[in-house]
Amino acid sequence: LLAPDQLERLFDIAERIMGANLQETSISVETSPDTVTRDRLDILKSRGVDRVSMGIQSFIEAESKAIYRPQNPDLARQALELLNEYQFPLLNVDLIYGLPGQTVDSWLYSVHEALQYEPGEIFIYPLYVRENTILKPGQTGLEHDIRMELYEAARERLKQAGYIQYSMRR
Repeated sequence: LLAPDQLERLFDIAERIMGANLQETSISVETSPDTVTRDRLDILKSRGVDRVSMGIQSFIEAESKAIYRPQNPDLARQALELLNEYQFPLLNVDLIYGLPGQTVDSWLYSVHEALQYEPGEIFIYPLYVRENTILKPGQTGLEHDIRMELYEAARERLKQAGYIQYSMRR
């Protein structure tokens, strides 16, 4: 969310005021498809960022929109292409399963799309519906909870693609 000049200032503060050696520090940055720009990536690359994580949630616009995170799947693809150009040591993609209207097929489509960009990590999160979230219990649009089925389908697909499971999410 930081503008390029703010991002530069943050790194300057970390280095000059806090004394961080950016060449010896692991630096991870969270981004979203609409904030991936060349000017920001130039800064991240020059400052030694070694992990970029992008929250995509779903490559199906209606699924993202259902959880109030509307984003254009083509913008996500463009952002991933741009991130791959910069060759950060580690690219992570976040996806959410159990979204309103999601099916095993639509979920596996999103997993397939993420795999096209060969991220080093893929975090898969179940949709959490709690009291203080936008969606309330019973508002997911799922007649029955298929999150475990979705998780297992993704786990198998990711194993087939050569990924190693480190946790329930990664």
